Amino acid sequence: MRALPVPAPAQVLLVEGSATIGRFVARSIAGLPNCQVEVVASREGLVDQLQADPGRFTVAVVDFELGASGPGELVDLTLEAGVPTIVLAGQYDDQTRRAILDRPVVDYFVKGGKNLAALNEAIDRLRINPNVKILVVDDSNAFRMLSKRMLEIHRFSVLEARDGVEALEVLEGEPEILMVITDYEMPRMNGVELVSNLRAQRGRDRLAIIGVSALGDRALPARYLKHGADDFLTKPFEKEEFYCRVYRSVTNIEQLQRITRAAYTDQLTQLSNRLHFFSLAPELRQRALAAGRPVTIAMVDIDHFKRINDGLGHPVGDRVLEAVADVLRTGVRSPDMVARLGGEEFGVLLPASSMADGLQVAERLRQAVAAMHLPFFPSGLSLHVSIGVSSVEPDAPVPADPRHLTSAADRALYRAKNEGRNRVCTETLEAVART
Repeated sequence: MRALPVPAPAQVLLVEGSATIGRFVARSIAGLPNCQVEVVASREGLVDQLQADPGRFTVAVVDFELGASGPGELVDLTLEAGVPTIVLAGQYDDQTRRAILDRPVVDYFVKGGKNLAALNEAIDRLRINPNVKILVVDDSNAFRMLSKRMLEIHRFSVLEARDGVEALEVLEGEPEILMVITDYEMPRMNGVELVSNLRAQRGRDRLAIIGVSALGDRALPARYLKHGADDFLTKPFEKEEFYCRVYRSVTNIEQLQRITRAAYTDQLTQLSNRLHFFSLAPELRQRALAAGRPVTIAMVDIDHFKRINDGLGHPVGDRVLEAVADVLRTGVRSPDMVARLGGEEFGVLLPASSMADGLQVAERLRQAVAAMHLPFFPSGLSLHVSIGVSSVEPDAPVPADPRHLTSAADRALYRAKNEGRNRVCTETLEAVART
């Protein structure tokens, strides 16, 4: 599962002429985790901060009316220094709005307590956005440059492609891309065809898609949406509309990922759970076999775990489960998958690993568990695991479904238990297929 976005530490430069408003806003921003606020109340104070080191600021929150030469003077200073800037305005009207949006600012808010939550949310997004990758697909260099510049104002990581075919190639090499913004009229593959291809590969919990077009075809938005797009924009568009639609799609997919993570995560160990293991295992297995590589599964069971729970109590049993989970999590490679399947049993899926590779991994994990120092464990008691391993080669004439592999690994695990525990045993998939 993709890691959920976590706001990075931030240094906020607050430029506000009113001491009362400055204290009020600074107190609210400082309530964000890992967020520090530097407050200045004049042009001179701002210049001093910018001359010292403007790069240390994640964002500047600037009073639009402050400045001797007129509204926007200090906003221009922070923008010229390269600091992402959010504007605080004392009033809202079309003239003020246009004067603010004519500048490359992140956003603007009218001063007032009811807007502080939205301001804090905008600051949090600027801390998260560098980890959010967006792919802009258009055969127009001018539109790609415009979109890239607008997205980078909000600190998104932006990639580009000139058509649908190139976009698919970029997505293959950058699986962490969270959003695609695609034009319709492009050579080799148009936008609707691209959306259809993308949806066949990634669901709405893995990729957000916004279709874009300058055509006057009233049916085009429906075609985009029916083929899997999440939203649609007509060129030319207002900056505010662009940002609102981008943020709506980004936050929607992040919320879907939070729900998915909650459904697929074991709450005690934070490993994948049984549902996720058997949902994702077929995909990982298929990728490996399609690439001509073997797949191996190891089933891991904590020995005498009932004695631990009964003799030492369930809180100690929980800490043992967490400790073993940490060993398994850190003892495999990033493509591998570790899950708690229930009770004291864990599954380890090793795509692109042979039986010999799986045996090495399993033995390393067994030894690592036996070598653990558990300060909460009574002296003289040892902790160890039994492991069963099974593997399938890509050309094997037997079922390659992960459940068949799991059955074979389970049989190996039972044999490890019967032969004295604290050991690794193997079982061939062919043996299970014959039963």
